[in-house]
Amino acid sequence: MPGPLPAGLSTGERSPPVTRCCILPLSMLTERDLILRLVRQLAELLAAALKLRRQGRREEALQRIDAITGRLTGMDAGALSRFGEAPLVDLPRELKLPLACLLRTRAHLLVDAQRMDEARDALRAARMLVASARAPASRG
Repeated sequence: MPGPLPAGLSTGERSPPVTRCCILPLSMLTERDLILRLVRQLAELLAAALKLRRQGRREEALQRIDAITGRLTGMDAGALSRFGEAPLVDLPRELKLPLACLLRTRAHLLVDAQRMDEARDALRAARMLVASARAPASRG
């Protein structure tokens, strides 16, 4: 017996469950696609932040960096910089280098704004992320 109608369908044929996309199972695509999409978004944000910096719109660039790191990690970039690597331990390695680039850009924006202590924190957190991304994966 066929299952219930998919949401939004009231008439017509029942759709088979989707377990494949193109030629690959969805379970194989999900995590990798998500990571690649996040890396792409981080790269786009980095480009936008650099453009804003060139335009002299540093506060707006800082706000954008804080917003994306907040969505990605649950903490804005300032908090990440203060707490170091602990909140980022479970972050996929593929995201650590792009996030480090964002924190480094944040540090440059903070130097421009003469906020040296915050800039040092951001650079330290970026270095920790790079070291963590380069470390061999632990096997459990």
